[in-house]
Amino acid sequence: MKLKTLFIYAGLLIIGCGIIWRSSAKNDIKVQIFRSEAGYGYKIIDHEKTLIKQTYIPALEKKAVFCSKEDAKKIAHLVIEKITLKLNPAISKEELENTAIALDCYSQTK
Repeated sequence: MKLKTLFIYAGLLIIGCGIIWRSSAKNDIKVQIFRSEAGYGYKIIDHEKTLIKQTYIPALEKKAVFCSKEDAKKIAHLVIEKITLKLNPAISKEELENTAIALDCYSQTK
């Protein structure tokens, strides 16, 4: 009986360590916003390795930069959420519309 209890505790310890390791691995994914051409872009970095470097707003037919750091950050965090959920990190036009980011810096009033 003691051996069975020991195996149960050892199994729980291994599972607990695995959960802690997986949750800390997710925390290693970071966003770096950078200045580009006439606007901003972002990098998704995991364990100091660049996974994605996005200079232009994804899902648009034209090349358009992010108008603000906040816009770039919104999309970058959406990409990280998708990566964390093991989904395709590609952004759709519908997702862009839902985030309400500026899609054309030159048409904005300043």
